[in-house]
Amino acid sequence: YNRPELMREAIESVIKQTYKDWELLIMDYSEPDRDNTKSVCREYMLKDNRIKAVFHEVNINNIALCWNEALDLIRGDYWCLLDDDNRKHPDYIKKMIAPLEADTAKIGSICFMTHFGTTVGNHTFDLNFDMARLKAGNFIDSGMILLRKSVLDRIGYFDERMVTLDDWEYVIRLFTYCSKTEICFIPESLCDYRWHQSKRMYQSGALGIQEHGRILAAKQYPEKLKIFLIPHKERGITQSQKDVYSGVKEALGL
Repeated sequence: YNRPELMREAIESVIKQTYKDWELLIMDYSEPDRDNTKSVCREYMLKDNRIKAVFHEVNINNIALCWNEALDLIRGDYWCLLDDDNRKHPDYIKKMIAPLEADTAKIGSICFMTHFGTTVGNHTFDLNFDMARLKAGNFIDSGMILLRKSVLDRIGYFDERMVTLDDWEYVIRLFTYCSKTEICFIPESLCDYRWHQSKRMYQSGALGIQEHGRILAAKQYPEKLKIFLIPHKERGITQSQKDVYSGVKEALGL
């Protein structure tokens, strides 16, 4: 949010992909008086017709809602996510898509990543993980995943009621309804995760991470899954709805 120079790096990492048949959708929720990010978006849209931006006038501070709005607009067969402060390696798309093109039974790819900024190092995980390990703590960041568009028909969209831990919940849902054998694991770092003081993760306390964690642990997917299968645009949720988390405990029977 309002980090134009970091966003430039993110966009450039997409432009530098060795796989050229891509489309970049930028969801901008910066307020009218924060025009720097909008200017960067317009600059790149003029340079490359593969880049498109959707502008809003209100920052709702809800990443899941932003992601879902973009998922309603995608036109390709695959999708992945990129936060404005992170980067993809040049071969990210090429290497993530290759095994899916070779085997239509595979629904997605997951790679390793590299930490940079105030914290550096390689981010890997044990490929033999089970659901108990995954529920104990998230080690698969949203940027490490590329999925077929058809996965949306199986597990749905992101939970817009969760303003934090939304990517973790989606990963748990992915492995609840899809088998590990349907995922291609690529033991190579293909994306970068930036650590810095303005990172959203440092707001997790204010966003209610502990309460969200309890809600995540209490979810019963078999009877709850249907609410995620409704496309974002059909749920009547707008960018001006600031308190999307209101009533979540009641909705989950907590």
